[in-house]
Amino acid sequence: MKDSSKIPDQLVAGIDLGSNSFKLMIARVKEHQGSFHLQEIDTIKSTVRLANGLSDENKLDDETINKALNTLMRFGDRIQNFPKKNVCVIATNTFRIAKNAKFLIQEGEKLLGFPINVISGEDEARLVFTGAEHVSPVCDDNRFVIDIGGSSTELIVGKSDKIKIYDSLQLGCVTTNKKFFSDGKVDQKTMDAAINDSLEIIRSVSKKYKQLNWNQVVGSSGTCRAIADMISANHLNDNPILPVKDLGGLITLVGLEAIKQNLIEAKTIDNFKISGLKSERRPVIAGGISVLIAIFKEFNIESMEVSESAIIYGALHEAILNKMVNKGEQFIGSLKRITPSNGYDKKSDRRHQEVIDWVDQFSVDKIQAYRMIDFCNQLYKTIKSKKDDNYKNSKKILEWACLLHEIGLVVNYRQYQQHSSYIISNKELTAFSKSDQARLASLVLCHRSRLDKMNLSACYLDWASLICIRLSFIFFKKRTDIEIPEIIVDQKDGKVLLVINEEWINQYPFIKFGIMKESLSLEKAESIYRIIVK
Repeated sequence: MKDSSKIPDQLVAGIDLGSNSFKLMIARVKEHQGSFHLQEIDTIKSTVRLANGLSDENKLDDETINKALNTLMRFGDRIQNFPKKNVCVIATNTFRIAKNAKFLIQEGEKLLGFPINVISGEDEARLVFTGAEHVSPVCDDNRFVIDIGGSSTELIVGKSDKIKIYDSLQLGCVTTNKKFFSDGKVDQKTMDAAINDSLEIIRSVSKKYKQLNWNQVVGSSGTCRAIADMISANHLNDNPILPVKDLGGLITLVGLEAIKQNLIEAKTIDNFKISGLKSERRPVIAGGISVLIAIFKEFNIESMEVSESAIIYGALHEAILNKMVNKGEQFIGSLKRITPSNGYDKKSDRRHQEVIDWVDQFSVDKIQAYRMIDFCNQLYKTIKSKKDDNYKNSKKILEWACLLHEIGLVVNYRQYQQHSSYIISNKELTAFSKSDQARLASLVLCHRSRLDKMNLSACYLDWASLICIRLSFIFFKKRTDIEIPEIIVDQKDGKVLLVINEEWINQYPFIKFGIMKESLSLEKAESIYRIIVK
C-alpha cells in the first residue's frame, strides 16, 4: 500500500500573513520545456485583522494572538508533510512593528511547521511587484502597482521585472478604519478627515512618482478586489456599455465616489447595504475606500485594473525558485509561468500566447479561423483608413475573436456563440485587461447573433470590427476558399457604405441571402454602417 502522507514534489505553497487576513495558496508546478507553470489547486483565507489587535504601545492583545495561532494551526495541518523547500511563509507590516511579535512567531512556527519570514518593506514591495507580473494584464511600459494592506500600503513602479521606485507607507484599511471609523459611524466630515489624513501620508512620497509615466495601474490587494466587486455588482463605473455583462476587475474614481456617497447616506457601516460586499470585508471597508480615493486623487488615476493577490504569487514564485536545482540561473515570472531569462521573449504579446493555448485546447478549426482573419484584416484596414491610438489593439482583438469564435462548439452547436462568449468572459485570461476581455467576448457573442437582440448603441467601440467578423462569417460559412472582390468603402449622409459587387454576389445565392439579411439587420441597428449591393 502506498504512503498517502507523502506530498508530491510538484506541489508548492505560499503563505501571506498580512495585517488584515492570512492566506494560504497551494499550487501544482508543471514543468514544460524548461519553464514552470503555476496551477492553483487550493486557497484558504482567514480574516484575522492582526493590525486591529495592536494597542497604542504596538502590542498585540491576547485575543488577536489566539485567533492568529488558531489559523496557523489549520494552515499547518493543510500543508503537513510538504518539503521545507516547497513552502514560503511571509509576514508583513504588523509583524514588523508589534513589540510582542516574537512570541507569535515562535508559537506560530511550532503550529505551522515551517519558518515564518518577517520581510522588510523593501522585500514586500519586491514580492508584490514580482507577483503582479504573474497576475496582471500585459503592459509594455511602466506599471504602477498598489497594494493596500491592513496596516501598510505598498507603492511600486517598474517595467517588466525591474522595480524603478517603491515605498511602504504606514497606511492601511484596518488602521485607517480604527482611527476614524471605530464607532461604526460614517459622515461627510469623518470621511473627508480620513481621506485628508491618507493624502498627507501619500504626499510625503508622491513627488518622485509624478515624475514618472505609467501605462497601467494595478490594485493587487483584497481591499481593491472588494471595491471592484461592489462597483461591478452595482454598475457604478462610467464604462461604455458592451453586449456582455460587466466582467468586473476595474475601479474608477466615479465608482469610488458612488460607494463613498452610499456609505455616508447609510450613516453607519452596519446600515451600509450594497451588492458585492462580503461580510468579512464590511468592518474595514470605510477605511479602504478613504485610502484608495486619496491614492486616485493624488496620482490623478483614471482607472485601475484589479488583479489576484500579487504578494501570494510572489511567495509562490520564491517557493519554486527555492526548489530549483540551477540556483545560479536567472528566471522571469510572467502569466503564472517562471521561465529562464535567456528563453523569455519580452517583445512577444503574452495575450496572443494565451489565445493560441486556447486554440489548441479547444481544437479550433485553424484553417477556417485564418481564412476569416485574412479577410477581416483587409476589410478592417480599408474601413479604418485613419489609424487612431486604438487601431493596433482593436485589430488584434478582432483577430483573436476569429480564432476563438467557435470554442463554444465543445458545449453545443445551438447558440454556440453564447457558449463561446461565456467561456471567454469567465475563463482565466491573465494577460488581458478586463476591458479587452469584455471586448473580445462581445465580438464573439455578436458574430452571428441578431443585432436587434444585442445591447449595441451607436457609440459601441467595435462597430468596425463587428462588421468585419460578421461579413467574414457569412462569406466563409461553407468553409471553402473563394475569391472575394474588393469591398468599396464610401461615405454618404453620415453613413459608411460597404459596396459589394452585384455581378459577383449573384453567382453565390447562399452568400447573397446572408448578405441581404445582414443589410436589413444593420438598417434596424444603431450603426452608421450600411451594406449596398450594386
